[in-house]
Amino acid sequence: MARAAIDIGSNSILLTVVERGRVLHDQATVVGLGRGLGDRGAFRPDRTQRALEVLTEYVARAESFGVSAFEIKAVATSGARRATNAKEFFARLLDELELRVQTITGEQEARLSYLGALYDLPLPAEPVLVVDLGGGSTELILGGRRGMRYKTSVELGAVRLTETHSLDLDPSGLASCIEEI
Repeated sequence: MARAAIDIGSNSILLTVVERGRVLHDQATVVGLGRGLGDRGAFRPDRTQRALEVLTEYVARAESFGVSAFEIKAVATSGARRATNAKEFFARLLDELELRVQTITGEQEARLSYLGALYDLPLPAEPVLVVDLGGGSTELILGGRRGMRYKTSVELGAVRLTETHSLDLDPSGLASCIEEI
């Protein structure tokens, strides 16, 4: 029986479909849902429309593997934690696509990042550091054979830093960006 997961991030939306531990489909689409969001802004209408188009395609793809929209495990991360209209957008997804989206905490995101990064890999005896640099946040997880020892999520992501320091318009903001990091 196939299973599907969707990760709705600040920059990209990911779909993975698996069956018995084997990846059947893996897709990533840059949507930029968190663009222009800032700390407590709203998802922009053009970005939610693009996200809806991508998610419509993803639901259809999952259904082609026998996974209904309601069975998909869909999570949203940093952008949804900050967006003032995230609940309304996710209610629309439930209404139009029957897709349930859960906004997860930074700690939950760190845990899932760790598990995903090390899935099916043999762990060395020494500790392993997993770094997940996203569009809105970065997760740092230290662990090893006995599990996670430390995990954190910081609200520093590639999209946030680029916009905050105007790096897409003027690379001279690089020094202030490095200072913030």
